[in-house]
Amino acid sequence: MIDNPDDEDAKALQWQVLTQDRPRGDRGETDALIQAQRELLEEQRRQNQTMAMMNTSYTSQQRSTQDEALAAAEAEAAAARRAAAEAEAARRRAQEEELARASRELQELMRRVNDLVNDAKARLLQDDLAGADSIFAEARRAIPPDESRFEAQKLSDMADAYYDYSANNPDTPAGRQAATRSAELANEAIAKDPTQALPHYTLGRLARDARQNDRALTSFREAARLEPNNFLYLHELGRSLFQARRFQEARDAFQSAVRANPNFEPAWYNLGGTLAALNRQGEALEAYRQAVAIRDDYIVAHREIGRILLARGDTMGAITSFSKVLQYNPNDFSALVETASAHSQA
Repeated sequence: MIDNPDDEDAKALQWQVLTQDRPRGDRGETDALIQAQRELLEEQRRQNQTMAMMNTSYTSQQRSTQDEALAAAEAEAAAARRAAAEAEAARRRAQEEELARASRELQELMRRVNDLVNDAKARLLQDDLAGADSIFAEARRAIPPDESRFEAQKLSDMADAYYDYSANNPDTPAGRQAATRSAELANEAIAKDPTQALPHYTLGRLARDARQNDRALTSFREAARLEPNNFLYLHELGRSLFQARRFQEARDAFQSAVRANPNFEPAWYNLGGTLAALNRQGEALEAYRQAVAIRDDYIVAHREIGRILLARGDTMGAITSFSKVLQYNPNDFSALVETASAHSQA
C-alpha cells in the first residue's frame, strides 16, 4: 500500500486484518484505525513523491555540472587546436629560416629530415605508433652532424608529436609508451639546446596530465621565459599558477596571454575566473564579455556573466545571459534554475 495506496487487493486485505475477530461494538474504533492508516499511507505517498522529485533534481544537477565541465573542456580544446595549428605554422617558419642560412648541400639534408619527421607525424595520426617510431629513428640518423640547434628543433618536434599521441590515447599501453618517449626526447632537446622553449612546454603538459603540479609550473614558467610572447605558454603558466592559488601571478600570466593573442578566448575566460577569485567582479565581467565576443557559444562564460549580473541586481541582464546558455544547451539544469531565480527576483 505504500507503493500504491489505491491497490484494491491491498485495501481488501487491510480491511480483513483490521476487522477480523472484532465485536460489532468496536466498529467505531476500527473505522478510526482505518482512517489513521489511510492518512499514514497518504503521507508516505507524498514523501515518496518528494523524494523522487529530489532525486530527479539531484540527477539533473549532476548532469548539468558534467555538461558544464564538458562544454568548458570542448571550448578550450577547440581553441587549443587552433592555437596548435598556429604554433605549427610558426615552427615551419623557423625551420625555413634555419634552412635559409644553410648551404645548399646542408639544406637538402635538413629538408630530408623535415620530410621524415612529417611522415612520422602522419603515421601517428593514423594510429601507427610502430611505424612512427621507425621513421623518427631514420630521421635522427639523417640529422647532419654539428647542427645542435637543428637537432634540438627536430627532437622537440618529435617530443611534441608523441605528446599529442599520448594525450589522444590516455590510459592505454601505447599512450603511456608515447608519453615516456615524449619526455625522453624533450629532455634530450633541452640538453642539446637549452634555449628551446617547446620541450619545456611539452614537459609541462606531461607533468600537468600526471597531476604533478609543481613540476608543471616549473616547466611552463621556463617555456614562457624563453618565449615571452607565446600565448599558449603564458596561458598554461596562468592555469598552473591558478591551480597553486597564486592568483595575482595567474592574473599577470593571463593578461600577458591576451595581450599576445587577443582572440584566444580561453585566456579571457580564465582571466575572468582569476579576477573573480581576487574579488574584482567588474574586471571579471569585462573579461568574460571579451570571451563571448570572440565565441558566442561559450556557454560557461555566458553563465558567469549571468551570475555576476544577478549578484549586482541586474536581473534582466542576468536573464539575457542565462538565456544564451539555454539557447545552446536547452536542457542545462543549472541555467534553468538560475533563469527562474532571476525571473523571481525581477
